[in-house]
Amino acid sequence: MSYGRIFAVCSLVAATSSTTLARELPDFGLMLNDDGDFSFVGVTPQRSVEDLQAHVGALAGTVVKTLTYGAGVDVVYYPTEIGSVWRWRDTPLDTPVENPKNENEMWHQRISKIVDGLAAGIDPIRVAGEKAKSLGMYFMPSYRMNDDHFIFDPFESPLTGEFWIENHETMTIKDSPILSDDHYGNLLDFSHKEVREYRLGIIFEMIDRYQDIMDGFELDFNRSQVLFPRGKGPERAPLITDMVRQIRKKLNKLGKTNGREYYLLVRVPPSLKNCMWAGMDIAAWMDQKLVDVLIPAQLMTLAHDMPIHEFVALAEPAGAQVYPAIYPRTIYRWPLLANPTPANFKSTAAREVTSALVRGAAANYWDMGASGFQLFNFHHEDWGVRPYTDRVYRIFRDLASPQSLVLADKVYAVTPGFYLDHEDTYQYRKQIPTSINVGSSTRMTFPVGEDYSDPSAATYPDKTVLMIGFNDLPQKAKISISLNGSKIYDGPTADHLIDPDGVAPVTSAAKSASLLFQIPIDKPALLVQGENVLEVSIDTSKVKSGAAVEIAQCEVGVFYDRKYLKMLFEL
Repeated sequence: MSYGRIFAVCSLVAATSSTTLARELPDFGLMLNDDGDFSFVGVTPQRSVEDLQAHVGALAGTVVKTLTYGAGVDVVYYPTEIGSVWRWRDTPLDTPVENPKNENEMWHQRISKIVDGLAAGIDPIRVAGEKAKSLGMYFMPSYRMNDDHFIFDPFESPLTGEFWIENHETMTIKDSPILSDDHYGNLLDFSHKEVREYRLGIIFEMIDRYQDIMDGFELDFNRSQVLFPRGKGPERAPLITDMVRQIRKKLNKLGKTNGREYYLLVRVPPSLKNCMWAGMDIAAWMDQKLVDVLIPAQLMTLAHDMPIHEFVALAEPAGAQVYPAIYPRTIYRWPLLANPTPANFKSTAAREVTSALVRGAAANYWDMGASGFQLFNFHHEDWGVRPYTDRVYRIFRDLASPQSLVLADKVYAVTPGFYLDHEDTYQYRKQIPTSINVGSSTRMTFPVGEDYSDPSAATYPDKTVLMIGFNDLPQKAKISISLNGSKIYDGPTADHLIDPDGVAPVTSAAKSASLLFQIPIDKPALLVQGENVLEVSIDTSKVKSGAAVEIAQCEVGVFYDRKYLKMLFEL
């Protein structure tokens, strides 16, 4: 059964408990979240204004209709009476370094530009908002609810706010809910009324300050998703619901005064289970109609299998929309191509997503009932070059609508794990990397968002391939692969191996595949719209039984070769 049918049934059930009519939402188009890092990049304050206007102006003529713009967290990009201003205290990183070579050595230049710009009366949130409005876009300030960039060295980080310094002994989480990293215990603990009031104070200050140019507000609970001590999220979720309720009330009251609508967007973890773990009761938010747009999101990387249909089933009866977040990065992966050559594998495996990889994810989420997408961290891509690169502009176009994906190559992936999502806390546990013992099998699932069941249809692929990336795979091994119960390969691996000459990086966050196995899928109709099951086994005939083999990458590519002028003369 496709995700679309599952979502429809769930929505019907959820709708029976909805009694209040919801308002109609506008077409937000493609959303882009900008974290505000480029607020002050110019050599002078006036040049920073011009550069920021050009930065936002690069979206002109695209399908990006909504800009959410970050204002900071504890240290903010506007004159504040509640948060902290830049350089509110001296920090070791804010020291001039001749010929800086990394981000830490560049803090002094960055902070100096910010301080000079604010002293000159420049408000980058307003500059960005006014430019966005001049382009006919929706504009919403964005606030990160508990950003973690400072936690690894809070007493020296320029991002640490005065509130944290004054209250860290009594109002931080301490008992990190992330088992493998105690640093998350340095985050503020929303169990404390003072912490919640501090966050609300900054949010209300921003809403009041930008009410004339904003169309709503974005709460970013995804940076980061840690709000409470270990195991306390579900029982303390009502505290977060109350915060969201107060913000909704503030926006409604202001909207009535100003005679306009203000919308509330919320970035949340990628599944309902992860949301509740963190202390976010999405069902309660929807039941009370507190939020207009839910944005389920990974922390850092693109996912193909976020259970968006779960959110849609709750959101649709409440009149809300679901906009999955699309990221520009994945693990260091090797390209999946219809006709690969050795030259394609001579460089280093890349983290940048390809258009085909994004299209596969988009097809899945349209099928699950998504209303659109939000781009996150795309403003940083390709060194932040403006205008954006052709690759990024193509991704913008591909995400415009389901029709934009027709006859376009797609890559469907088993989402690989990255960083700490193996713990199944703030993100659901990923299926790969996974180890398979020689002589046994492993089962993986992946969604496919389009229907390839009819070989006579115009959308039937011209070529479909499967690629599995291995580590420690003996080249004499025999492999057996089944797709949805049908055997698609049973034979030696050596005939279909690609041994990359390039570098396969190994980092603390993820490990790349060192050996690739690629075969055609002769019958694309074996793929089903919805969840697909892939079973892989390694034979013992020529390999010592029990040896462990790792699967680090697993993708299916759907490719088209439609040259209409050539087709015109074919019989």
